Amino acid sequence: MTFKQILYSGSPKSILTLSVPKSSRFTRIILIFFTIFFFIMPILSTIFIIYFEQELKFGFAIFYIVFWLAGFYFLRLFLWNSHGKEVLTFGKEKISYFTDYKFFKDRRISISNQLINIEIIEKEVNFEKKATLKIFNETETIETSIKVPFEDLKELVESIKLHTK
Repeated sequence: MTFKQILYSGSPKSILTLSVPKSSRFTRIILIFFTIFFFIMPILSTIFIIYFEQELKFGFAIFYIVFWLAGFYFLRLFLWNSHGKEVLTFGKEKISYFTDYKFFKDRRISISNQLINIEIIEKEVNFEKKATLKIFNETETIETSIKVPFEDLKELVESIKLHTK
């Protein structure tokens, strides 16, 4: 594999980083085009309306909100496909998880590491054996979404179990 998808440090505060393989340049160009389109369109529409001396109505505020939310969504997709990571931190008392989009972090979850179970969920992607990681205790669950090679994840789970005991 040319792209290293898993980074794990087994120090007292172990950190596991799962990275998204960079998507194709074409995909990223399309995503950035839609991002720019959805952010710029309301501004251009406002300039157009002011130029032709029309009045701005309440519906225009809704137009701004909808387009900027769509722009933010496409920005998130672009950043995830370019720089996306899932970071798990194994502390003495809890396990923390968040998704990293490079410019912001999202989906922060923490669970107690008392009586935790670690499970590998197999998934087949393009005829390749891949898997995701599920860490849970009696009440809470953390499940990763990045699919990594099954064998790499299997070795990783063994290392995690050694360091969390």
